[in-house]
Amino acid sequence: MDEFSKTNGQLIHLGVLAFDEMDIKRSIDYSHSFDQVFDPNKKAQVGMLRGLCNSWKMPA
Repeated sequence: MDEFSKTNGQLIHLGVLAFDEMDIKRSIDYSHSFDQVFDPNKKAQVGMLRGLCNSWKMPA
């Protein structure tokens, strides 16, 4: 049982980093802190870190 817990503890941290592109709502944004208008974008790059042996996920 002790050997199983050591192996399982290492597998908890095993994960994969995946990137994907998603469509976003096109709108013009204004930043008060920068006093600047940002043009609308069509796409966004997103990353997700997911566990291979356990069911956990974390945005990157």
